[in-house]
Amino acid sequence: MLKISMLNFDEQLFRSVSKTYEDQCGLSDLMLKLYLPFMGEIGMLWLTSAICPAHEHFVSNLIRQRLFRAVDELPPVDAGYDDDVFALFLPEREIHDISLMMVHFLLRKAGYRSLFLGQSVPLEDLVQMSTQFPALKCVAYCTTFPAENGVPDYLRRVLRESSGTQLKFHLAGRVFANVDTPDPSIQLHGNGQSLIGALLST
Repeated sequence: MLKISMLNFDEQLFRSVSKTYEDQCGLSDLMLKLYLPFMGEIGMLWLTSAICPAHEHFVSNLIRQRLFRAVDELPPVDAGYDDDVFALFLPEREIHDISLMMVHFLLRKAGYRSLFLGQSVPLEDLVQMSTQFPALKCVAYCTTFPAENGVPDYLRRVLRESSGTQLKFHLAGRVFANVDTPDPSIQLHGNGQSLIGALLST
């Protein structure tokens, strides 16, 4: 039904399906079990040109509106500088932030301090943040960057830039599904469910 609402640009149907699911299963399940897999499917449809960008933009912005409201309704998390802090970022040239916003909501709801940095964040900025947050965990959900053939180079760059810090990285997206981690400081996840499971078990 969500796919039909997207293809028909039917906001009323999208909201109706979402509300029914949320009423039955709760907001967290709406995000984790409905929206997150749905966004993964949309990403694949978009990359294979099965849908046009307008479809993806339409439904992504509806989900984004719900996420902003959900995060805004949560109380601020009071955590010390030595506690677990998550910096949610997208690599430079990556602009698809909707899955990362879902991760942000789920972390905040679980009581973690999550700092949503958004699109195109230079690695150098994360290194600077590590001086303020020694236990910083950096989380990215990648859709179009890095490309599959650029993953080894990107991972080497992450290790080079973060050398000498205690930064830990969780990098997620289809592009990392069959890649071996080059270092214990980097965990790779092929999908959002794997990423959320690892983060919430910390």
